[in-house]
Amino acid sequence: MGDIAGEKLINNLSPTLLIESEAGEIDLKLGDALGVNFVNIIASDDTNLVSISSAGDVIVENGNVGIGEPIPDHKLHIGPSSGQFDQSIKLEPTDYVGSERSSINFADKFNIGNDSEGNGTADFFIFDLSANEANNRRLQIDSTGKTVLQNEPTAVNPVLEINQNDDDEAFVDFKGTSSTDDTKSITTRTSGASIQGFIRIKINGTTYWMPFYNTPTS
Repeated sequence: MGDIAGEKLINNLSPTLLIESEAGEIDLKLGDALGVNFVNIIASDDTNLVSISSAGDVIVENGNVGIGEPIPDHKLHIGPSSGQFDQSIKLEPTDYVGSERSSINFADKFNIGNDSEGNGTADFFIFDLSANEANNRRLQIDSTGKTVLQNEPTAVNPVLEINQNDDDEAFVDFKGTSSTDDTKSITTRTSGASIQGFIRIKINGTTYWMPFYNTPTS
């Protein structure tokens, strides 16, 4: 081993460099030079493979990253968990007081996460980051299951479009309660031989019933 311009050159065959520590900890300390310093893992053609900066950033220049996956075939490939209900990824919320917000940003186009208001509200949301902030909530589901779909006020397309390409299947399969109470069921109220059921709709606080017939009516 010799010195070359302040560097240490190590030439061994197998392994090239082996560091063992009985204490179970190995520290690599960066110098005090100005600017951002890096610990680099460099390939034989002098290209960087992995860099760790003094700020704690880890940069993978190319290739895939595997977590619990020895042969990753995606940019981030997470191996299987052992438990039936184990979680592969967990996002901790921001440490802002009162907020439980945690989210994932998709190319500055969409934001998907929980706590849409950043005030501890338990909900799931999808935001359209290209839209005006007042109208960017495309989907919101709260802890009770209430679901809100929203589009731009000037949008010409419907908020919800359901396409069913199988002629033998229903567009929507409504599951009502088994109760005969009209106020609690959406399908069990019937009246007349040709009416098969109703959907209960509330508009501006007023309840309406939309009937379904087994044959076309005029």
